[in-house]
Amino acid sequence: MINPLSTSVSGLMSAIKKVQVATDNIVIADILPVGEPQQSQQTLRSERNMSLFALQALGSNTDAEFIDIKMASHAYQANLVALRTNLEMQNTLRHALEDKV
Repeated sequence: MINPLSTSVSGLMSAIKKVQVATDNIVIADILPVGEPQQSQQTLRSERNMSLFALQALGSNTDAEFIDIKMASHAYQANLVALRTNLEMQNTLRHALEDKV
């Protein structure tokens, strides 16, 4: 059986993670120019506590990252609507069952 609540929450968390990754990629691309030696990447990783995944984003396309942020924003909003609808349906069912008892 599909659980709409967990599906919506999972979608919300996924959208949040996508925004975090995209913003990290934008910041990383601005901090360290493409072509820096690997040693500089390792130093940056240890000094600023950046993930290896974020460091791999060096030279990423900021336009694509902004598009990813916008898409994640739409996904987040859609999951909020689904969550709200699910809660409304549960409340309606609860009230209908209370009226019968």
